[in-house]
Amino acid sequence: MREVVIKEFPDLRRVGAVRLRVRVVRLEGQDGARLDIRTYKDGRTLTPWTKKGIRLTAEEFAALLELAPKIQATLSGQPICALRKRATRRIP
Repeated sequence: MREVVIKEFPDLRRVGAVRLRVRVVRLEGQDGARLDIRTYKDGRTLTPWTKKGIRLTAEEFAALLELAPKIQATLSGQPICALRKRATRRIP
């Protein structure tokens, strides 16, 4: 299945010859675009993608965004209730 790149964003990370790329692609024969986050390994003549990656539909990406605060809290080690209090605090 061939993919058509709709938009390419700056790399999220680059370590040596390995890059973490973010793109929006459309796969021929399928409806809708997909968010593609994947590692690429730079070679001498070409830059092939690796199997390490994920493709998300718009609905899957929206669901991930809803989970983002909980994911961030888990990554940072903060309790989720502390984040809610901070977000609802009124500024005088």
